[in-house]
Amino acid sequence: YAQQAESKLIAFLSQTNLASKPQLEVHYLFYKMQKDGKDVFGSPHGDDEVMEDLVQMAVRDIHPNQFLAYLRERVFHPDSPWKSLAEKAGLNAADITLIDKMTTDQREGMMRGEYESMINRYGIVNASPSYFWEGEQVRDLNRVGVFKGLEQMKLETCSN
Repeated sequence: YAQQAESKLIAFLSQTNLASKPQLEVHYLFYKMQKDGKDVFGSPHGDDEVMEDLVQMAVRDIHPNQFLAYLRERVFHPDSPWKSLAEKAGLNAADITLIDKMTTDQREGMMRGEYESMINRYGIVNASPSYFWEGEQVRDLNRVGVFKGLEQMKLETCSN
């Protein structure tokens, strides 16, 4: 559901002629588990999803101007390797190498940081996707004036 939500929001924001477009923030939900007495983080859909989320977080945080381009590439090419999508989104070889190193060397810290940010900022543990407008959780984006016409974007959560 989260990828469908991203896709619809990105398409809507790129096609709307609003004078002042809403700012889109994308965050990722990781799940905390105990393993051998330590907190470990993961995703309900396994390591492939974790890796993709980490890549998207790295692009979001260190190359924000290419972030939406990367998300669009991921939507249109869901099975393509992230490095080829990053290149299509405008990242160079050095950028891709940095992201690769970051997602390997800082993996646990990135997941812990995003997890804690989502709990502390929004109180969200496992509702993907979740929508917020002006600090309040919104179940139906169509009820927010600027999103009128955004078809069928009710809050649905991933059940896996």
